[in-house]
Amino acid sequence: MSKKGYKQMEEHTRHLIERFPERSDVIRSLSETNAKFKDLIADHHDVCEELARMDAVESEANPERRDELKRRQADLEEELMLITEGHLRT
Repeated sequence: MSKKGYKQMEEHTRHLIERFPERSDVIRSLSETNAKFKDLIADHHDVCEELARMDAVESEANPERRDELKRRQADLEEELMLITEGHLRT
C-alpha cells in the first residue's frame, strides 16, 4: 500500500477506533484485508465528517439531514461491529 493510501486508511479508521477503542486491532486488520469492511469504514468516515462540519457551524438549518446522518452512522456502526464480532470468533 502506498504511503498516501495508508494515511487515508488511517484517517478513515480513526472515527471508528475512537468510538470502539477496544476493537482497534481487529478494525485495523479488517480495514487492510476486507474490501467490504474498508468500504463501510469509508462511508462511516464520510458521515462522521459531515456531522462534524454541521456541528462546527452549529447549524440547525437542516435537522432532518442531521437525524438522517445520525441514523446512517448508527447503522454503519452496527454493521461494522457485526463484522468485527464475526472476525473475533474465528
